Amino acid sequence: DPVVLAIRESNPQTPLELLRAIQVMTNIKRLDEGQKYLSTLIARKLNPQQMAALQRRFGSGFFFKLLRNPDYAPAGAEFAQAVMKASYEAARDPARLQQLIANLSNPDRDVRAKALVAIENGREPAVVALISALAKSVQGTDPAAAKQAATLRAALIYLKRSAEQPMLASMSSSD
Repeated sequence: DPVVLAIRESNPQTPLELLRAIQVMTNIKRLDEGQKYLSTLIARKLNPQQMAALQRRFGSGFFFKLLRNPDYAPAGAEFAQAVMKASYEAARDPARLQQLIANLSNPDRDVRAKALVAIENGREPAVVALISALAKSVQGTDPAAAKQAATLRAALIYLKRSAEQPMLASMSSSD
């Protein structure tokens, strides 16, 4: 098969290359080849940050397919679960959320857009961090604080449904 040969010749080594090879082999129904790349990827013992980066790159759908594919069991399911867990935790990491909130004020439109999507993906914990940052920024009296507050308000408006419950909870809170 020319696709299998091309992938072999490319000699995938990085986690991204290995996962792409698994994806291609799965798509062309060469699960025997995909299994080899999966074994190599698992042997790399990726840290949670690397796993979360793979999930951001390939999306949850791919990992759900890997999880349910009996031809990759049990290693595929275990790896997919580890990736999804790492992604879940990364989306809620307080330090990462603070960086994303700071990125909402970045002059680069792409950086701001990616930050907003990542905050939305972080769901309620991310929205709570955004509300907390807004509360701090409205306490400032300088023009930079006012601009920051306006940016954060705009983000909350964009997030509508994701922000609704945390906003209601914060309004009923004494904090």
